[in-house]
Amino acid sequence: MKGKPGTPSVHNSGRAVDLSFLKTKEHPSANRAEALKFIETVVKNANTLGVEAVLDYFPTKYGRGWRCDRQKWQKYTKPTINGAPGGSWFHVEITSQAADSVIFVKAAFLKVFGTILD
Repeated sequence: MKGKPGTPSVHNSGRAVDLSFLKTKEHPSANRAEALKFIETVVKNANTLGVEAVLDYFPTKYGRGWRCDRQKWQKYTKPTINGAPGGSWFHVEITSQAADSVIFVKAAFLKVFGTILD
């Protein structure tokens, strides 16, 4: 959970998660194409889900990022995110309000994905 010196990371605050698309014993069918479909659903429904940012470390040369203030992907043209290119995960950040409310998260997932997280 790296952060800037003296500052906890957004992961440490409970507002971020890294989602890998690597195949594992537990998830043998995991792949980037399916993960991209999920991530595109996430950004399409970012306001409902309380998503502020998504980082994609995989694309060369420097990765790309989606932010709520621009509502679109930006392909980075200089080193911007640590781990790019080639990272096998997506970083997803949510608002403080979403992170602080189990009710919000469950309702949002039910609306967008048709299921509730337990």
